[in-house]
Amino acid sequence: MTSKFIDLKWKQFSRAPQFGAKLAVKVLIGFFIIYFSLAAIFFSGIAVFLLEDNFPDQSPLTVLNKYLLYYFIFGFIFRYFFQTLPATEIQQLLITPISKKRIVINTMLKSTFSIYNSSPIFYFLPFAIVFIYSGGPGDEFEFSRRSIFGIFSWWVCLLMITWMLNNLVFLVNKNSRILKIVLLTTILLYGFQKFEYFDFFTFFGSILDNIYKNPIWLFVIILILISTYYQLFNFLVKQCYLDKALSKGKEKIIGQNLFFLNRFGTLGMLIKNDIRLIIRNVRARQVVLMSFLFLFYGIIFFTPDIYKDMSTLLVFASVFITGGFMMTFGQYVPSWDSEYYSLLMVQNLSYRKYLESKLILMIAATIISSILATPYLYYGLKIYSLVIAAAFFNLGLGGYITLISGVLNKSPMKLNVKAKAFENTQAFSLTQFLFVLPKMGLPILIFWLGNFLFNEQIGILLVGLSGLIGLILHSFLIRQIEKVYKSQKYKTLEAYNTNN
Repeated sequence: MTSKFIDLKWKQFSRAPQFGAKLAVKVLIGFFIIYFSLAAIFFSGIAVFLLEDNFPDQSPLTVLNKYLLYYFIFGFIFRYFFQTLPATEIQQLLITPISKKRIVINTMLKSTFSIYNSSPIFYFLPFAIVFIYSGGPGDEFEFSRRSIFGIFSWWVCLLMITWMLNNLVFLVNKNSRILKIVLLTTILLYGFQKFEYFDFFTFFGSILDNIYKNPIWLFVIILILISTYYQLFNFLVKQCYLDKALSKGKEKIIGQNLFFLNRFGTLGMLIKNDIRLIIRNVRARQVVLMSFLFLFYGIIFFTPDIYKDMSTLLVFASVFITGGFMMTFGQYVPSWDSEYYSLLMVQNLSYRKYLESKLILMIAATIISSILATPYLYYGLKIYSLVIAAAFFNLGLGGYITLISGVLNKSPMKLNVKAKAFENTQAFSLTQFLFVLPKMGLPILIFWLGNFLFNEQIGILLVGLSGLIGLILHSFLIRQIEKVYKSQKYKTLEAYNTNN
């Protein structure tokens, strides 16, 4: 039966529209996965020696165990926003002579062996191997380095916990009651940790230490894993009907007002529709959340001293801080409207108004991001001036580059389906991806020229002025972009109608 499912999956992929493009994307993603997997294996291997150097009086395993709870918490949050059950595939299989239990088992097996659950192999297995065979004063540590069975049990425990998170994420995604329980438990644990009533991170680390010393405790973890599998299996079998959890559900009519936009006529109506789209649809909300996370991108580059003299890299980070919405939501214009694009095209609407509504939305998001980025003043006026200059670039040239790249995007968007990291290729275009380069490279080049010919201050000023020039040339630029969109209008309609 498993071979039949694999065969069906291959036929679905090979017979899909734009098979060649999707295959190219899969290959590209495969190269990225291989690269990051090799990097993870390398850093995991040297982590033993790094921990030995920084914590000479403790076992590297003990130190790692203390911080693994942070890793699993972050992993759960990441999975919650990106990992979903393939509900569409389940719906298609329900009309076949295959039992619901078999369909559910196949779905659970697919999720178990997904890329999300590969971290114990790439992160922790190399660490475990190096930990066993590395030299050093092992007898001085509390643990014996040569306990192969103990370290194997420790690794299996991490694998089991990863699978438990996999099951829990699906339960939380489909059951609001479980989500409330998880949130309440997390708040309580944070409160206990914050006020030092109980240190859960140290407690979690001690559990892993004990599994290394006494592998018999691994059976407790295995029993918990079996319990979560059983709970998820029963839940999915009960919900395996088109009119239950697998259905889209009733849409809540929210975001209905926004009366203040009515004064702007057609432009206001289009902006209002985009705001409603963001409020009501899970994919759009997910993208907006990701754009908010871009605000914290600068912390990675502004905090370490090693980057302080690498001004071009700081410009790169600054563009991301205020351009998160533009790079996440903006890059999928006009795919957001693919489900009703034909309807829009037969209305008495000008393409210019349509494009300007998208541009205004991106400009508004950039202004809000610039205001929220004010705390970067903490790093000094130079850093903050870079952020503001990059914001002006995004307000001007960045928005137009994003719009012109959108004309190459002829893949439809499913609004009520979450994006799947490493799996989702919806609305992806390799040519469109190349337009990211001028969005990132142009401000860096402008800054470099100003810095090379004059000084850093002039470089920062030129980046900001380039954005102002874009705003001044708005009428000319939007008119040229409109011509390009009109020339591709029928190709876009054909692509959306074919793929939908």
